[in-house]
Amino acid sequence: MFAKRYNADELIDIIAAPAYSPELIEYVKKVANAPYLSQFLSQKPKLGITGTIAKDYVSADTKDAVPYVSTKQVKGLHAYMDDAKYISKEADIEWAKCRVDDGDIIINKSGNVGAAAVLCCAPYKYVNSVSDIINIKLDKTASIDRDFLVVYLNSPYGQKQLQRLSGGAIFSHVSLHAIPDIRVYHSDIKAQKYIGYKVRQAEQLRTWAKRLEGMADSKIKDLFHFNLVDSLTLKPRRMKQQVLSAVSLAPEFARATDSQMTFRNSSKLSDFISKCKCGDPIKSEDRVPGPYFYYGASGPIDTHTEFNFNGKYLIIAQDGSIGCANVADGKFWANNHVWVLKVKDEYDIESICRFLDKHFPCWKGVTTGSVVPKVTSENLLNILIPIDIAKNREIGSKLRLAVTTAAYAKKLTASAKTLVEALIEGQLTEQQLIQAQQALEDGDNSLDQAILSKLSAEGYAIEGATPLFSDVDELYSLLEEAAQAEAEE
Repeated sequence: MFAKRYNADELIDIIAAPAYSPELIEYVKKVANAPYLSQFLSQKPKLGITGTIAKDYVSADTKDAVPYVSTKQVKGLHAYMDDAKYISKEADIEWAKCRVDDGDIIINKSGNVGAAAVLCCAPYKYVNSVSDIINIKLDKTASIDRDFLVVYLNSPYGQKQLQRLSGGAIFSHVSLHAIPDIRVYHSDIKAQKYIGYKVRQAEQLRTWAKRLEGMADSKIKDLFHFNLVDSLTLKPRRMKQQVLSAVSLAPEFARATDSQMTFRNSSKLSDFISKCKCGDPIKSEDRVPGPYFYYGASGPIDTHTEFNFNGKYLIIAQDGSIGCANVADGKFWANNHVWVLKVKDEYDIESICRFLDKHFPCWKGVTTGSVVPKVTSENLLNILIPIDIAKNREIGSKLRLAVTTAAYAKKLTASAKTLVEALIEGQLTEQQLIQAQQALEDGDNSLDQAILSKLSAEGYAIEGATPLFSDVDELYSLLEEAAQAEAEE
């Protein structure tokens, strides 16, 4: 609770105590003299489809299908169509007013409330949108860097304004009418470009990481030859005596067994490992955020102050997200919903992980239990894996590089967010960013390197903090590789 007197000129259209909380006002005051977002827009913000659309869903390969963006696509500073639904051409025409062009900015009205991202839908020129998406379009002549703006909107200075202008209480939605009234910290365009460039570099690395994964997947497909046989429910047949067991009468188990027998030059997973252990249970109330990743069936889902494994291990879900496989390296906690396997040195752990996670076609057939499906250690270790994949260092090398590249992409995104806050708080000057951007344009990265070296997870120029970029030269090398790969496409 708080009690504070405000002058008439300090009031906004919303007369509700939460909109005037000291925490919100502290952020608002720091950008109180900045221009309104409306000055940079070419049209008023708009919402997506407000009617019933489910009947118009079609598959992605339907002729003239149009992607249908929702709040689920806003996962970072750029929104991609990876998990998007699609609607028919006729529905898109009916709701043409709800189209969002490639490169526009979208903001979540609900869901992850207030999250903003640049829409990336190429090769599509546009998408259609759900009613929980707010679309804002920048004027082409506006003196603002689009990626800088997205970082700013996601910063506390943008989010606190959205919260205040949307009612100020629990932040459960964004008001469409609040968007134009957001104050935007407006530094010199070169300073904006320096920060925006970090976002664009992050996306370049993210794209390169995805391409590396694709190259690894293509190689696995080249080496993986098999025939997925029909289910017993569709094609009854006599079972071979050697595969009979207590669970082998299940149609999918039989299908998995017969299908794996078609894997060329393969061996059991047990032949590739030296140890298989179940993780340890821990109550949620006993889990304390800390420096170590906490692995569950769907992968690293949290952090913890303690660890129960130390080294490089293959982690495979027992239940829940069956088929989910991850590589953990270093100290981590694995819970009792996963199997933790130590892969022998002569085999490539990343290659095996990728095969199991993305390419093994028989997970449904190696699970037991009708109420809670589960992969037992016996069934897991009997899974067959092509030896040429398990030994393939080329596949593993690409996957390891993809992991490193993706990690640097996340760090660049984090650096952009830190730089926005440091600029507004006066921890570094606009002139420093202008000079660094100008030097980059002239082919000199020394000033950029000096700024990057002062970044940490705690902020900018924090004494004693661990640097965000421990190896700036490796970052530059990866950016060079990504740029070359982009040029070759």
